[in-house]
Amino acid sequence: MLIEFIKALFSSHINDDNDIVVEKYPPVRIVVSSDFSRVPGGRSDGDRSGYVFRTTLINPLLNEGKNIEIILDGTYGYASSFLDEVFGGIAKEYGKEV
Repeated sequence: MLIEFIKALFSSHINDDNDIVVEKYPPVRIVVSSDFSRVPGGRSDGDRSGYVFRTTLINPLLNEGKNIEIILDGTYGYASSFLDEVFGGIAKEYGKEV
């Protein structure tokens, strides 16, 4: 059951034989607290919004085909609208397999 849970979270990193697959190129690491803001805003209002984060930091990397690791630690919290704009927006724009 744990293997199935891990597969659901990291399906691109575990093959069908339950072996961990090491990617050739490490992901680009984005630390929200230092690369964007320690106080992220809402969905689309202001320069700390989820929309600005996604369109200025995430989308350009995805358009280049880069793997991305987003570190959420170190902020004062997140509005659900920020998270929905970032991760929901990625899924809508690039598909849920990204």
